[in-house]
Order: sequence, then C-alpha cells, then structure tokens
Amino acid sequence: MADTGAARSTARTLERRHATPEGAARLGVAVAAGAALCFTRTDPVGALAGSALLGAVLFCDVARARMRAHRRGAPAPWLVAMLSQLREYVVYLGLAVGGALAGVPGSWGWAAGALVALALRDSLLSSRDREGALRVLAFPQPVRFLVIAVAATLWDPRAAFAAVITGCVLAVTAVLVHPAGGRR
Repeated sequence: MADTGAARSTARTLERRHATPEGAARLGVAVAAGAALCFTRTDPVGALAGSALLGAVLFCDVARARMRAHRRGAPAPWLVAMLSQLREYVVYLGLAVGGALAGVPGSWGWAAGALVALALRDSLLSSRDREGALRVLAFPQPVRFLVIAVAATLWDPRAAFAAVITGCVLAVTAVLVHPAGGRR
C-alpha cells in the first residue's frame, strides 16, 4: 500500500495513545479476527465485509510501518512476524468455517492444503531476497489477502483456498527456476 496521509495520521494517533508497533500488530490480529467472523457468514454481505476488513488489516500494517522507530523494543520483529502469521491463520479458519456452514464440500481439506502450501512457500522463501517481478511472484501476504478477498467475494472459500495454493505453488516454482532471485 502506498504511504498515505491517513496512515501517517493514524500512526501519530497511535503514538499519542502510547501504542507501540507491537500494539498496532495486535490490532491487525483483532481486525483479522473480525474478517474471519465475517467470512463465516454464508452470504455475499459476509464476504464483502470480510474483504473490507482484510483491507483494514493491511492499513494497520502501513500505519505500523509509519510509527517512529525509537518505540520499537527488542522483541518487536519476532512478535510482529508471529502476529502476522497468526492473523492469516485466523482468516483461513473463518473461511473454512464459512465454507463448512455453506455446505462447500472439502472446506477443511482445502484449508489444510492452503496451510501446507503456505508452509512450503515460507520455508523456501524465508532466506531469499526477492527483487522486482520476483517479489510479486513471492506471493506476499498483502497479495494473498487480495486474492482471498476477490475469490471469496466472487466465488466461495474453496476458490479462495485454491487461489492461495496456486499462488504458493507459483512462488515455489519461481524460486526453483530462478534461485538467485534476480541477482547475477
């Protein structure tokens, strides 16, 4: 997301309230839980509301990035990374529950497949530096959330999980085909 005045303003407001970047990351998890709850609804309103809240999660990331660095503590990077993963798992849980409630066959299996694909993607890309087009092919969380928002709104949770699996497979393939990550 681009640097916006709203993100800077939100970051300053959080700082005035003595929030830390870790607190902003926790807020992102709470918003992701709201998105997951919306995705459990079996109607288009739930999918649209969940998608909007995924956008709010990404906004929390932008605001957190604009917070002043001097407030960061030693455990901040580790905690923020763990909370980032947690919020994604919470969203997957909401999609799986919503799919099961809607009668989508194999919702839990698709969710498990998406988690396995994500784990494989993370294990291959964790130590690699991505540049240029390969950064998008790395299928980062904002892109995954966009894919989930579109697929869940237009189709169903199964399509969202299939899209996540496909994106993770493409990311792994990009690493295996071009392991140097754009460097020569």
